[in-house]
Amino acid sequence: MGIRGLTAYVGTLPFGEGKVWESYNLHNTNLVIDGCGLYYHICNGLNSKFGGQYDQLQNKIKEFFSKLQLNNVVPYVVLDGIMARDEKKFATFMKRKTERIEKMNNLWTLREPGDEMVLPRLTQSTIVQVLQEIKVPYAVADL
Repeated sequence: MGIRGLTAYVGTLPFGEGKVWESYNLHNTNLVIDGCGLYYHICNGLNSKFGGQYDQLQNKIKEFFSKLQLNNVVPYVVLDGIMARDEKKFATFMKRKTERIEKMNNLWTLREPGDEMVLPRLTQSTIVQVLQEIKVPYAVADL
């Protein structure tokens, strides 16, 4: 589970020499990637209102990993697994599903698009298929 608002907060921090963030050219290393965070980042900006744009999603995933490969970065992707009904996080899971329904409703009822983003239903399956195709190691976390 992520930290709500963290990305927005990090985006407000100063960048550059002597500031909070500094640029770093990632190269010649292994990298563990949060798969869910990755597909939220990659899907941001795709218009999924009419069916998911899975071809665009596949292209963006391939482009992301080819850039890593150019810098000799070996990625390992970890994806969230399934969750049992009796698990402690079930209430949060249900809350997010309810929010998903509200966002989907807003996509169809708002006259001007806002910052509503709903991941296409087959996003994780699409990413797993692409990872298999381009031979990027991945694991599904057993929660």
